[in-house]
Amino acid sequence: MTVTHVSEHLLTMSPVQTTSRAFGTCLGVIVRDNLVKIVIDTPDSLSNRRWMKQYKDRWRSKLEQTELWMVSYAVEVE
Repeated sequence: MTVTHVSEHLLTMSPVQTTSRAFGTCLGVIVRDNLVKIVIDTPDSLSNRRWMKQYKDRWRSKLEQTELWMVSYAVEVE
């Protein structure tokens, strides 16, 4: 799944380039992880929410992650 594919379904996808590392423990093991943030700007609709859930599930499995975090919030333009 590429940025182009996401952009075709949803309106805008912007990979935010940051150099972030996370350190923590998982099942008693110290882990390090590189973090990536992706911003997606799209209308709030049931079909977009379903698509994002499927996208998340595919990437979580592909990246062999326990979880991927998704945050959603409405933006009001004045």
